[in-house]
Amino acid sequence: MSEQINKLLCTIPQSFTTAEQKIGRDNIGAQVSGNYVEYSAISGDNNVISSINGSALSANAGFSGVWHTPAFTGSGTNSSDKLGLNSAFTLKDPDNSAVQTNYAYNGLTANNYDHYTSYYKTTGVEIRSDLGGSTAQAWLRNGSLVFETPLPGNDWVSSYFAIAGIKMCGLFADTIYQDDLNSAKRYQGTGDTGNGMVTDIGYYNGTSVLRYPYITMYTPNESATIYMSSISSWNNKLSGINVGYGLAGDGIGTALSVTGCSGNFIGLHSDYFYELKPYDMTFSAFDKDNSLIERKSVFNAWGMRLSASTAKKLVTVQDEGFTIEASAENLTATLDHEMLRMYNATGHADLTKSSIDAINAVYNWATSQGMQPI
Repeated sequence: MSEQINKLLCTIPQSFTTAEQKIGRDNIGAQVSGNYVEYSAISGDNNVISSINGSALSANAGFSGVWHTPAFTGSGTNSSDKLGLNSAFTLKDPDNSAVQTNYAYNGLTANNYDHYTSYYKTTGVEIRSDLGGSTAQAWLRNGSLVFETPLPGNDWVSSYFAIAGIKMCGLFADTIYQDDLNSAKRYQGTGDTGNGMVTDIGYYNGTSVLRYPYITMYTPNESATIYMSSISSWNNKLSGINVGYGLAGDGIGTALSVTGCSGNFIGLHSDYFYELKPYDMTFSAFDKDNSLIERKSVFNAWGMRLSASTAKKLVTVQDEGFTIEASAENLTATLDHEMLRMYNATGHADLTKSSIDAINAVYNWATSQGMQPI
């Protein structure tokens, strides 16, 4: 049969173009067989597939790979060259290269517009701030949160929060607050060179108190400690002191002072008496023969007065000079910074520097003349 039959005969082999084959499948509702797929199931330019077998999508031509940024590795063409994330890559702000985030196996680093840098690592989290020539930082790692600031000379001042306690430092570490499991401390400088205060909870071992709680306040020159017994003493303090003869004041609102004090002592030959007053202190003695002759010594702010009444003798020492008197014989001698004056019943004589100089001149003249002055 040399003439082509234009009808589909399912029992007779026939040759059709690709377009004719599609028409036949559409007429009988058949699907493509083997390596052929419905062209409409694959998107392409204008929904038209120019070639299936031998095309870029066929098993023979293969998949050439994927274009990607440095954040990815591999081509995705086979199991030995899988598509994946790179071990380290950086995301940058297209408008500011300083703003970027770096990803790597050992952590993540992020920089922002304000020169802050954040680090997220397997060992912890760290944030740094550019101070203009130096860097302050805060980090969380090993069970503690630490804030650090550099000082001139590259020394670091650290404040931290940890399981064992808290430490906070003031500007340039001139003041420090530290709180641990047993005590809290607040001090200036290095502690011993400034003011400070320590509060300690003490220690109780379950059976007895081995160390009592206390509070200590100190300066470089002195310190004071408050215990529980100290507070008990304050709560039970004296409201005042009862005083009798010779004392005044209560020792609380008014200071204690001496108003007077006296006493008697009986001796073999005399009775002795003493008296303390606000202005002087007196010691006296009275003879036991009922003559009532008094011997008295008086001491006060103006001087000292000693008397022996049996001979009417008196010695006085005061700021204006020294005096010796014997009233019975009318004899008196006074000594001050200018002269020694001696009295008797007929008058007085003065011994001064000028009179001593005159006596020395006469003595010297007499000896120069061969005399022997008595």
